Amino acid sequence: MKKITLASLFLALCLTSFAQKNNDEDDRLDEMIDDKIEYIQNKMGLTPEEAEKFVPLYKKYIEERFLTYEKSPLDNIDIHEKKNKKLSEEEYKKINEKFINGKINKALSTKLYYEKFQEILPESKIYKLYMAERSYKYELLKKVQNKGSNTSNSK
Repeated sequence: MKKITLASLFLALCLTSFAQKNNDEDDRLDEMIDDKIEYIQNKMGLTPEEAEKFVPLYKKYIEERFLTYEKSPLDNIDIHEKKNKKLSEEEYKKINEKFINGKINKALSTKLYYEKFQEILPESKIYKLYMAERSYKYELLKKVQNKGSNTSNSK
């Protein structure tokens, strides 16, 4: 479970950092999303007809999830800026409520897209979608870990 959480966090951080850069990096983000979609499509075993309906909807789903991460109030607090200023309990309360509401919105979005996926895919393929997303996160985490160990070995 920790690996999946770490992979999700890493993916969110990667997507956030990519989105804040110039057009070259926007292209890298698009490429990363396309790679993820291709990976997931292969794992799901979609027919061409299913893929035609699924891919645009899934891209929209990814964008919404990305915006949810981007809007997280905890990520947007500049700790260094706030270090010298003590936040009031009311300010902490507002931050915490925004964070929780972001999680609720993410869950509601996931539910909404589940219902949309049901209109175009059988339940077995929706299940494969969720397993493929999980597998993709795991593979991404392994790549990062391998890259980190290769970097530390080369020093």
